[in-house]
Amino acid sequence: LVMGGDEKLIDWGNRIDIRRHIRLKYEIPDDAFLVVSGGKIDRAKNIHLLIEAISKLKDCNVFLLVFGNLTKDMSDYCTPLFKDNIKYVGWLDAKDVYPYFLASDLAVFPGTHSVLWEQAMASGIPGIFKDWDGGFSHIDCGGNALLLSEISVDILTCEIDRLVKDLYRYNRMKDV
Repeated sequence: LVMGGDEKLIDWGNRIDIRRHIRLKYEIPDDAFLVVSGGKIDRAKNIHLLIEAISKLKDCNVFLLVFGNLTKDMSDYCTPLFKDNIKYVGWLDAKDVYPYFLASDLAVFPGTHSVLWEQAMASGIPGIFKDWDGGFSHIDCGGNALLLSEISVDILTCEIDRLVKDLYRYNRMKDV
């Protein structure tokens, strides 16, 4: 397993069609900057902060796909925030997350660790992660990931906005 991802489940040859299919399914324009996150959605995962950050972005061409199980308190909190550019996919089996990574431009996991971090990196997309006590340097393979020591709505908004606007920086991350 490369970085915790199962390469047999990553359909590299059909990446363009997978991207087109998922974006069409969720009414996401092909030229949109698509952020993906998911897993068990509880307070510790901080996905609610990511949802708020995407809501604050001025660029209306940034979308977020969230997959996973919402805990009761997170469902009450997050459901009203799901709107045109923030889509809730629901639960996905571990093997079914790869197409969502392939369809996306950026993975963001602002909370506690999940094996989804390694799966996203194995899928070849840049990522933003909460760096818990400096223990996740294996996620960064030379510049593909931003490891943040602090997480807040403002920090996430700023970092995502910087990547959307600075294509040189984003493309360097993507190349890694």
